[in-house]
Amino acid sequence: MERQLGARGINIDSLEGWVRFYLPEPTQIDFDKLADAMAGASYELHGIEIGIEGKVVEESGSLWFAVDGTGQRFPLQSRPGESEDGKAYFVVEGWEESSPNLKPTSKPADVS
Repeated sequence: MERQLGARGINIDSLEGWVRFYLPEPTQIDFDKLADAMAGASYELHGIEIGIEGKVVEESGSLWFAVDGTGQRFPLQSRPGESEDGKAYFVVEGWEESSPNLKPTSKPADVS
């Protein structure tokens, strides 16, 4: 994931089936590529949490999260809270169907 996405702070729980990471640089996020990388490492991926920099955009009554420096946008379920490090933290839902949307969450305690 570091090589494919530029991810940092990678935390993988192979027993529970989740991966947690942050992107320090503006990066196009390809969840299909991420899932393929995990499958190639023999992990069965069940969930994704991310911390990224960007801003909330409201358009036609819908909320979107625009990732800084990439032009990439994802639908939001609700507005994320403020974090002291300037990142927004999300659980990614719908990535299995190639239609990811972001559900705000708090910064995990084990992420620096």
